[in-house]
Amino acid sequence: MYRVLHVIVGLGQGGAESMLWRLLSRTDSARFASSVVSLTDEDAFESRIASLGISVYKLKIHSAWTGVKGAARLFSLTRRIGPDIIQGWMPHGNIAGLLARVVASKGVPLVWSIRQSLYDLNYETRTTARLIRLGARLSRQPEAIVYNSHTARTHHEALGFSKDRGTVIPNGFDSDVFKPSLEHRRSLRSELGIGEDARLVGLTGRFHPMKGHDTFIEAARTVRTRHPQSRFVMVGPGMDRHNADLTNRLERAGLAEATHLLGVRDDIQRIDAALDVAVSSSFTEAFPNVIGEAMSCGVPCVVTDVGDSALLVGDTGVVVPPRNPEKLASGMSRLLDLSRQEIELLGTKARQRIVSEFSLDRMAGSFSSLYLSICERRRVGHAS
Repeated sequence: MYRVLHVIVGLGQGGAESMLWRLLSRTDSARFASSVVSLTDEDAFESRIASLGISVYKLKIHSAWTGVKGAARLFSLTRRIGPDIIQGWMPHGNIAGLLARVVASKGVPLVWSIRQSLYDLNYETRTTARLIRLGARLSRQPEAIVYNSHTARTHHEALGFSKDRGTVIPNGFDSDVFKPSLEHRRSLRSELGIGEDARLVGLTGRFHPMKGHDTFIEAARTVRTRHPQSRFVMVGPGMDRHNADLTNRLERAGLAEATHLLGVRDDIQRIDAALDVAVSSSFTEAFPNVIGEAMSCGVPCVVTDVGDSALLVGDTGVVVPPRNPEKLASGMSRLLDLSRQEIELLGTKARQRIVSEFSLDRMAGSFSSLYLSICERRRVGHAS
């Protein structure tokens, strides 16, 4: 059995955190014994990971002083766990994983996981941008760099990341959890007080400029004039009535009464199953989990042509240019113009694409194969 130590910045609500949990849920426990080190104390996914029988260690790093203490504990944990592979996640976790390898057994392989595109480093925090640039200089240290999209790989290698180390493993989705459900459709619509005849359009993601909320709101205003029965759902951190900036934008667009702000939810599969159309209006993405989840629920999607969004959707939805409210509105209307039966047929096609091309088992199998090949190369190298 191989011991894999995962190092990640935190376990809060986020795409990388979600994918780590999903990967662990499908990792072959007979072959791999996993442990997780979180650099902070965010804990949205902690209990879910712990429920898999996997140990989770939180370093609670929030300042320079706690960083020193956290590093000491990271070194102590690494020695105690004795990993056969160290897997970093995102810039902070990748660099921390590299530090952990300093005290690990000689020659322990390191894998980095990169899950973001780099259309503009200015949208990253100053610390994250510095760590990304540092990662480029140190990128020959890991045995493999796993990107979740071809776009992310292209962007990082253009910045100087090693081309020899890169490989792409797309995100995977659990079609047993994210699936069409008439019960979910009816219950959410009942919760929101909307009828079955309403066309429900959803956008999921944190409130951040790169998610293109202005573009979505402007497009939704146009769609509302063409489809008066349309309603909108916005889900994610900051997407609630306490966000005065967002509510003011909706008021000015005349969409306040037609938009449901649900904030952070742990029943995304229920929300997705209630939608007629899902939208990604981002102008920077790598591989959007929220679109794969909606597709798995049998929902056709309109996405901006960023990251690997077009590759994910294929011919099951509509792809439009980013930062273009008119094109986004046209794409949304194109789907809303379809009959209920036509939308269901397109949604079925979208789900089939996820099941056949982007399943969670396929992603987990790709990581397992990578780990095994790295460990085998190390074994052969030691033997020689």
